[in-house]
Amino acid sequence: MMFNFTRKLGLSAFGIAMLLSSAFGTVGSAAGEVKLAGTASASTYDTRCTCDASQAVDGSLSTRWSGDGDGAWLKLDLGSNKTVAFVKMAFYNGSSRTFTFDVQTSTDNSVWTTRLSGAQSTQNNNLQTFDFTDVTARYVRFVGYGNTSNTWNSYTEVEAWGISGTDTTAPTAPGNLTAAAVSSSQINLSWTASTDNVGVTGYDVYRGGAFLKTVTGTSASDTGLAASTTYSYTVKAKDAAGNASAASNTATATTQAGSGSGTLDPSKPPSGNFDLTKWKITLPDASEVQPSALSSGYTHPDWFYTDPVTGGMVFVSPNIGDTTSNSSYTRSELREMLNPSAGTKSLGNNFVTSTSSSASQSQAGGVDGTMKATLRVDRVSTTGDSSKVGRVVVGQIHGPDTEVIRLYYHKRPSDSKGAIYFGTDDLSNNNTYVNIIGGPSSLNPSNGIELGQKWSYEIKLAGLQLTVTITPEGGSPTTVTYTIPSGYNDKYLYYKAGVYNQNNTDTSSDQSDHVKATFFSLTHTHP
Repeated sequence: MMFNFTRKLGLSAFGIAMLLSSAFGTVGSAAGEVKLAGTASASTYDTRCTCDASQAVDGSLSTRWSGDGDGAWLKLDLGSNKTVAFVKMAFYNGSSRTFTFDVQTSTDNSVWTTRLSGAQSTQNNNLQTFDFTDVTARYVRFVGYGNTSNTWNSYTEVEAWGISGTDTTAPTAPGNLTAAAVSSSQINLSWTASTDNVGVTGYDVYRGGAFLKTVTGTSASDTGLAASTTYSYTVKAKDAAGNASAASNTATATTQAGSGSGTLDPSKPPSGNFDLTKWKITLPDASEVQPSALSSGYTHPDWFYTDPVTGGMVFVSPNIGDTTSNSSYTRSELREMLNPSAGTKSLGNNFVTSTSSSASQSQAGGVDGTMKATLRVDRVSTTGDSSKVGRVVVGQIHGPDTEVIRLYYHKRPSDSKGAIYFGTDDLSNNNTYVNIIGGPSSLNPSNGIELGQKWSYEIKLAGLQLTVTITPEGGSPTTVTYTIPSGYNDKYLYYKAGVYNQNNTDTSSDQSDHVKATFFSLTHTHP
């Protein structure tokens, strides 16, 4: 953008050089160049200072977003495709540190193109301009690689600048909008495409008049909702210039009744937002907190707490720590307790399959089961044994000695997206891997899940039929089924949820490598 801008002014080569050297930080002053408004999100952030993504777009150089590690990113959503010409950034302690980063853009939040690779800041605390060839994009992502003092990426302010549009012709509206509740926390939407489909780049979804998300298809899911609550939606078609159609007809739906506490409150402990009366938790020092204490407000400042921005339930587990018996990996993980007063191995405290004997079913705390969760994986391990880096289990069905399912999220540092698959054991502890979105030998799938991206899972066991459904936020569900061995009949089973770190090696300088996930809903039922 800078070369075209100076050439339009008719400057000589000397004048161009003087302009670049004296006014590099003021490129936004030409007519038609505007600061593009947008919302910010991030793959991770430092909860110790509440340095979340919003702090990098609040107009203040005294606040910051901070994310640790290679590949931690901050993303701007401009609301629709715009012409992006350059970005401006300011850095925390920028006068004494040099930061390294990439700048990437995308039109669909899926396929990313690197516009600046290995860019570096100069040592000052002011906004600095980083230029690249004009591009059409809705999303701008800043991917950090630490600074000359440590591995933190800390930006006090980020801005995208571009060209104001002149096209004012709006596309036609989408039609036949429908909304249907599929759980106590999720509503699915569908509509027909705009008849002016050529030029339409996406559809903006609004809940109750407030912008919710943009999708490229003709369906969307709204998750993390309050149970037994009515929500209203509208959808608008958008073109590359940012023009919006008139809204399609309004559709409403009421979420199903559930045991959750509804809207998440960041001021409450996890038990204030989630029903934890039938769970205990195992922590990375191998200690356990029983249901009575867990459901009475228990938190741990490092391993189990409420996210101060979203109210989500946060689980953290380091690579190196203490482990439970029969495991060599650390965990911050809930264990289902259907009858806490019964013994852990008692049928009455667990569930059995509906293909079990009638005697086992009558003694069990439940028969068959479904666990549903909405979560985001905020961080995976990045150091240590390459075969273990980036693996974390976020949901399980466990038996006495083997596991019916371990649901994996797996993303290596070089991957842009994580794969989701599960492992399942027979009664002799022989493991089989089943692909869902990618797999252990198909990592970095094009339709994978990014760090910091919300998604949902459902793990259902009916008799010997295991059904697993994965739904990215705003995307379509992927379902796989698997028949488990009949040897699981009459065995006690229980659900687990949280983070079970699958990397017990750590080559970081301070042994601080860890995994982290935030849950926004969690239910377990046994019909």
